[in-house]
Amino acid sequence: MFGEPVLSESQEQSNRMSAWIRVGVAIVVTCLCSLVIVLILQHDKGIPPLARLALSNLEFTGVENPVTAVLLNYRSYDTLLEIAVLMIVAVTVLPNFQCDAGAAQPFVVIDEQHKVDPILAGLVKWLVSCAVISGGYLLWTGAHAPGGAFQAGAVIAGGGVALAVVGKYRFNWLANGVSVAIVLGLAVFMGVAGLSKAMSGVALAFPVDEAGLLILIVEIAATVSIALVLLLLFTELND
Repeated sequence: MFGEPVLSESQEQSNRMSAWIRVGVAIVVTCLCSLVIVLILQHDKGIPPLARLALSNLEFTGVENPVTAVLLNYRSYDTLLEIAVLMIVAVTVLPNFQCDAGAAQPFVVIDEQHKVDPILAGLVKWLVSCAVISGGYLLWTGAHAPGGAFQAGAVIAGGGVALAVVGKYRFNWLANGVSVAIVLGLAVFMGVAGLSKAMSGVALAFPVDEAGLLILIVEIAATVSIALVLLLLFTELND
């Protein structure tokens, strides 16, 4: 039963071919990695022309962080499309809205029958509070430092995930106002695009004096939508 297995000639040939294939793949991967390293070492570390142009016009964007300037001013149309894609994803996983039973219930439903360890309950409340505060900070600091709506929304959604995994709390996606909050980011973004069209003649070309305020409005609305969509994906896809 435990004797040495006897390989047929075809099996031995197959093993030899597999060994050669593994060696060949290893050689190809090594060559590609070496090529990438050489290209990185030889790459000019100077500022690219587009980056130099973006930095030179940063004062006209309404923000001080170049990443935020690119996402919400220079290439705001791309960000608008990203928000639209998130809305499409949300629609595909939302519960059936033909059912009105959950509309009267709150967004966060508490299961009083589910017992949770007091230490865990206290930890989750602390985590949720920290997530909301940290998300607000990331949203505000995005104007002049790394941060913004996507980071803030992800952190706030993480707080919601902490509530969901405890088991005592359930999110009711049929509650009144939830669907409006989910599409808020896209709706506000499109509204700001129309407003900028009326003010400057070009959609999403923000006037210099109002650019900072318009970007902040878009980011606040986008943060709410992003947080809800990410939390929706976690709760619905794990049921």
